[in-house]
Amino acid sequence: MSIKTPEQVADEQLSHFGIGVHDPSRAITAAAITAAIKADSAQRPTRRVHIVFDGPPAHESGRFVEVETPDGESISLGKWLRRPNGWWALEIEVPA
Repeated sequence: MSIKTPEQVADEQLSHFGIGVHDPSRAITAAAITAAIKADSAQRPTRRVHIVFDGPPAHESGRFVEVETPDGESISLGKWLRRPNGWWALEIEVPA
């Protein structure tokens, strides 16, 4: 799942409601939707987490160590899920 830009969300909403590409009101409506999404996002509190590895990205990348706050405090950010192919995934819940 990729994260969509506010502009992409606005475009999808306009298409969903049948406002076509050549509709004269599309640009104004798209700008209003985009501005509303950006304003809503700016009001949501955020915090940073560090996902720590024992080495840099490379062909033989480092191994996962832990998730921690910028101050170095270890935190539980999600849950580990074993996949049928033998790999593991760290599932992290994020706001929709």
